Amino acid sequence: MTSALSHRGSAPGADRLAGPIRTCVGCRQSDMQSALVRVTAEGHGLCADTSHRKPGRGAYVHARSSCLAGAERGGFSRSFRTSIARDAVAGIRKHIQVMVKSEGSYE
Repeated sequence: MTSALSHRGSAPGADRLAGPIRTCVGCRQSDMQSALVRVTAEGHGLCADTSHRKPGRGAYVHARSSCLAGAERGGFSRSFRTSIARDAVAGIRKHIQVMVKSEGSYE
């Protein structure tokens, strides 16, 4: 069985998917890396990596409240292979709200 995204030429809408593809830890949907916010674990907290350059394991999430809720329910813990405190996710939620406030795309 072959994944639709395993070969870019055979993916539906392959022209839209030309570039790095990542999976949102909240909704588990694949999307362009540029459409997602990278989050890294730092100590016992989380940090939004807007430059996509910080070292270490990163998790990607859409800037939507539903995706952040899914990430909080277990997506971040699964990605970072450790338990994540709710207040760490609340900090990321606030950061993303500020980041996209000018765009008005936060749901």
